[in-house]
Order: sequence, then structure tokens, then C-alpha cells
Amino acid sequence: MMMKLHSFYRASYTQAIIIGILSFLTPGIFSAIQSLGAGGLKSPTTANAAYALNSGVLVLTAPLSAIAANRFGLKPTLIFGTLGYAIYSASLYENSRSGNQWFLLLGATCSGLSGGPFWTCEGAVAVSYPEEKSRGRFIATWQFLNKFGTIIAGAISLSLNINGSTGGSVSLNTYIVLFSLQCLSPFVCFLLSPPEKVIRSDGSKVETNITDQKTSERFKDLWRVFTIKQILFLSPGFLGAVWLGTWQGNYTASYFSVRARSLYSFVTAIICMITDFTMGWLLDLNHRRSKKVQISWFVIVAIMTGYYIFGFVMQSEFQRNDPGAMDWNDPGFLRAYVPFLFFRIGSEAIFNWVYYYMGSIPLSPSQVTIGVSIIRSCESLGQCLSYAVGAVDKNNLVNLGVSAAIFFSCVPSVTYATYLCNDEAPKVEDGRDGGECSIEIEKVDSKKSGVVYNINSVEKS
Repeated sequence: MMMKLHSFYRASYTQAIIIGILSFLTPGIFSAIQSLGAGGLKSPTTANAAYALNSGVLVLTAPLSAIAANRFGLKPTLIFGTLGYAIYSASLYENSRSGNQWFLLLGATCSGLSGGPFWTCEGAVAVSYPEEKSRGRFIATWQFLNKFGTIIAGAISLSLNINGSTGGSVSLNTYIVLFSLQCLSPFVCFLLSPPEKVIRSDGSKVETNITDQKTSERFKDLWRVFTIKQILFLSPGFLGAVWLGTWQGNYTASYFSVRARSLYSFVTAIICMITDFTMGWLLDLNHRRSKKVQISWFVIVAIMTGYYIFGFVMQSEFQRNDPGAMDWNDPGFLRAYVPFLFFRIGSEAIFNWVYYYMGSIPLSPSQVTIGVSIIRSCESLGQCLSYAVGAVDKNNLVNLGVSAAIFFSCVPSVTYATYLCNDEAPKVEDGRDGGECSIEIEKVDSKKSGVVYNINSVEKS
């Protein structure tokens, strides 16, 4: 009995559940606050300025946290990564209650300082812990549980604001409930198993990411990983994918009532959860990896193209004739609201797709952590710049236009990256003897993809 419990606790899929719960308690609830429309504040401008600061700090802390995680381990770094989210939620509460500005900016900074370590470590777990055959399901579970934060927050907010049919701030009680939940996250971190203790169903081992290197070597490794072709061409995709967030927040805050925004938070979470498991199932199908990566990317681009066309049609119409804060009983509500919900499928699918692709890149455990940090740093850069534009220019049509330009300019780079995806799984041997770590990646010559990997590196302490 004890052996079965031990095996279940250390199982790779159990780790997916644990990081999913953590993601629900921290960035999941954080995203829920954003889904209420510019953080639930009466004016989206202040929220955009704070979020730009938060994302700007994340740009720097994400890669630095990879260095820390490779020195101290994923779990300690992850614990530190949970500490800032509740502070940011508390600052939103105080800003909505009294108009306090300095606490809002402090909260955004604290969230940025802790968010980098959290995002990097949860992504590293999602890429390095699962078996090859079930990576899609592992990532889907992680992202699925993340959405429970938005579902619970949306349900709470909808119940508290059910009579709020006009535009304005969400109920202050919403924030008290949300940041109370976030305070539980540091304790949940202790449940996560370190890499070397994870039990995979296929019997393969998860190697530790901890290395004994000099600090200068760690920064050199950061540059080496960044210049790997797949990561170099994949990174702009995350930057372009998240730029849309500014317009989404401004659109809901400008044109929908409080309870309509709360309903949006609730329904989009359900749509995203369905998308997560659908993507996980499709990506785990027994077909060539390269084809799965390429076809799913082209489908995502098609959905995002439809999203932007819809966005330009509706935003141009609202620029000419501002409808104000529409409620679900108002004429024209469904036309402006329902397509906006379902086009979230494209942006959600990108997250599952990127982490699945990351798992196919030949990297050592420590380099996986670095690679994830680079991707998340690019994501944060996109959020920082987009929210900075939203804070400076209140014109929603301008924000949408910039978002479309950024996304489609990134499409060629990511499309090229899909053709670098190999059908074979490169073998990585990561040995640590004394202060040295040698990485040998088997040379793979695939006639189908035409890609050759032959990477050798030595890390010395």
C-alpha cells in the first residue's frame, strides 16, 4: 500500500497536477483579475501602466531565475516565485478602494520579481518531467488546472456583481477572496518532487537540472541556448501571441458591463480548458511529430487571422458609434461578445503548442530551464511593450493594429522553426562527475526533415 502511494506521489503525471494547482493559485488567479477587464479598475489606463511595469521586470527576472534554478533547484526557486502574486492582488484592492498609486506600482514590481522564477520553473517542469508519449497530456493538465483560477474567480465575481449592469469597478470583495487563495501557493510548492525522484511510467529517468558551474559559465550557457536555431526562431512567436492582451482588456472594459465582463472571465476559462485537452490529445497522437507541429501551427495562424479580422470589424464600428458599457440584455451584445469568446481558442492553443515543441529540442536538463526562461522572457517583453502602448495611447484601434502587425511579422520566423522540428527524439546524456557536466546529443539525420543535430558541450565548475 505504501509503495503504491509512493509511486503515485512521485509519478510524473502527479507532478502535472501539482504544478497545475500552483498555476491555478498564482498566475491563474492573476489572469482572472486581468480577465475582469484591465484588472477590474474603472479606468484601464492605470492597470495597463502597472502591468507594463510588472512585465518589464519579468523580462529580466526570467533568465536570471533560470540561473538560480540551476544552482539551487526548481523547488526552492518555485517557492520564491509564489510570493509576489498576492501582493499585487492586494495592491489592486487598495487602489480600487482608495485610489492608492504607489502600492499598485509596488505590487506590480513584486509580482514581476517573483513571476520570473515561477514562470520559468513551472515551464521547466512541464517540458522535462513527462514521458515523450504523454507530453501533450501533461502540458494540457497543467494548463487546464491553471484555468480553474479564472473559473472560480469568474464565478465569484459574477455572483458578487450580478446586479452591476453598468460600467465601473468590480466589487472590492472579489479581491479579498482572490488574494486569500493566492496565499496558499508557497505551501503547495513543498509537494513537488525534485527531478531525480520523479517516477516515469516508461522507466526512464528525469535528470536533475542542478549544475556546479561558475557564474560566468552560467551566463555563457544562457547565450549558447539562446542561439540554438529552434529557440532563436521560436521566441518571437510568444512575443507576438501575447501582444493582443492589451486590446482584449481594453475592449471588455470599454464596451461591456461589470457582470458581462465577469461572465466573459468564466466562459472563456471553460473554452480554454476544452482547448487545452483537445490540443493535448492531438499532440499525443501517434503520428510524425514534425507534421503535428506544422499542421497545428497553421491552424493556429488561421484562427488568429479570423480573430484579427473580427476585431477590426467590431472596433472600427465602435470607433464610429461608441455603444458604451453593453449588458447582455442590450441590442448588439451577442454579435460583439460571442465571437470574441471563441477566438480565444487560437491564443490558448499557442501555449500548449510551444511547450510541446520545446520538448523536442535537444537540450540538457539545465538547458531546458534556460530555454523556457528565454521563451517566457520574450512573452513578458511582448506584454510589457503592449501594455506600455495601451497606457500611452488609449485608441483601441491603434492598439489592435499594432498587435496585428507584431503577430503577423512573427509568423515567418515561427513557421521556419516548425520545419526544424525533427521526427526522432535526440538522446541527451547529462552526466555530472565532480564539477563537470558533459552533454552529448546523438547525431540524428532525418531524411524527412533534413535536420541534423550534432551538439557537444562541456560545462566546468
